[in-house]
Amino acid sequence: MMANELLKNSWNPFDAFDMDFFGNTRVPRRFMNTDISDEGSKYLVSVELPGLQKENVNLSFDDNVLTISTEKHEIADHGHGDLIQSERSSEAMSRSFRFSNIDEDNISAEYKNGVLKVELPKQNEDDVEGYHKIEIN
Repeated sequence: MMANELLKNSWNPFDAFDMDFFGNTRVPRRFMNTDISDEGSKYLVSVELPGLQKENVNLSFDDNVLTISTEKHEIADHGHGDLIQSERSSEAMSRSFRFSNIDEDNISAEYKNGVLKVELPKQNEDDVEGYHKIEIN
């Protein structure tokens, strides 16, 4: 057996943290997988938010910070009888990203198929208050 197979099959005391009371593996936490690209005249932010409705997503831009936050409250419909286990949850997530030189009045966003896309157009350098281009000799 190779060393990595031995390590994979060995007992790990921390595995218990990923189990619930009944020994079942907990549902993994969701993260906001994010890509940010510089498209020249704008920044494009793409965030994966699977399982969320548009109404559960909040977006703000304040003091050069883009904040994306979500809230989701799942309700278990267990029908009749006593509920023994429920894997429903309430969760809230938030991510913030700092930008500079953004034309705040023309920021746009679209949410489609679990992906949020935010376009942050850059301001023209001549329009930025306090911006001074320095020529190098």
